[in-house]
Amino acid sequence: MLGDQPAQVQSMVRSAALARRLFPRGGFDGIDTTGLQVLLAVAAAGDGGCTVGDAADRLGLAASTGSAALEPLRTRTLVSQTGDPKDKRRAILHVTGRGNALIDAFVTDRMADPSVAELMGTTGA
Repeated sequence: MLGDQPAQVQSMVRSAALARRLFPRGGFDGIDTTGLQVLLAVAAAGDGGCTVGDAADRLGLAASTGSAALEPLRTRTLVSQTGDPKDKRRAILHVTGRGNALIDAFVTDRMADPSVAELMGTTGA
């Protein structure tokens, strides 16, 4: 019995296609694909910020991969880091103004791609 399987498979294929188009090879503005994903995961955490482990978990990455992707973001001051008041061993990440500007440029660039807009359901069609 297939049930909703065809609809679920179609949704998965659509999600995979969207991910490939959202994060093209080569990254954006000197930030590689994994770095962009980490930057967006930190931004998605909101004003409270998140740890690198939280961002990595959200993306299904190893914490070490998230840490490695974070270094260029810190170097370019796209992300800031503060101590966690609850646990001094942890650092809380926040997107900076420069990071938000890069995210805005990235979103504008990707939404200008008609195939991305179509997959996200934001076209006029």
